[in-house]
This record gives sequence, structure tokens and C-alpha cells, in this order.
Amino acid sequence: MRENQKLIAHKGRLKEWLFRDCLPIWWSYGADLQIGGFYERLNQDVSPDNIERRTRVAARQIYSYSKAKLMGYLGECDGPITQGLEWLDTKCLNVDGYYSAVL
Repeated sequence: MRENQKLIAHKGRLKEWLFRDCLPIWWSYGADLQIGGFYERLNQDVSPDNIERRTRVAARQIYSYSKAKLMGYLGECDGPITQGLEWLDTKCLNVDGYYSAVL
């Protein structure tokens, strides 16, 4: 198998893994539906690890679901994107108009 064919095969497997496994888990278990935003990380059993949250996680989830939608992901994208944006604008924006890095 030629090198570029290997890369194409790996790309396909990674995309399948992202769409089938990662994105559904991140939304089902990684989103905090009570407070908003997303948990910083998940434990091995997919329970949330309740540590301080970085705004970077919400921004990364917004980007990831936006990009997945552009890549053809047919699962839930609008919910995670909206949840992340609302959390950033309501919980993370300080009185000076800047976003806090950690909450």
C-alpha cells in the first residue's frame, strides 16, 4: 500500500471514530446540562471530573462540533454549539468585557 493510501485509510478510520464514538460521548456525558458549558474532563467511566473549568474547553467543543457539522456529521451539533456559546457569554464574560480563563 502506498504511503498516501495509508494516510487516506487512517483519515477515514479517525473520522469514523470521531463521528461514531467521540462526538456522541462528549455531548451525552461531557455537557453540563444543569450549569451549562462542558466538564473539564471525563473519568474512565465517563462520569464528569468536577474540577475547575477552563473556557478553552467550551471553545474547543464549539469548534469541534462546528467542524464536524461541516465534515458531514449528522449527529447533534447545534445543541453543543449553542450550549458552549451561551455558557461563554453568560458565565465566563466578566464585568470588564473579557472572558475568564478558568471558572
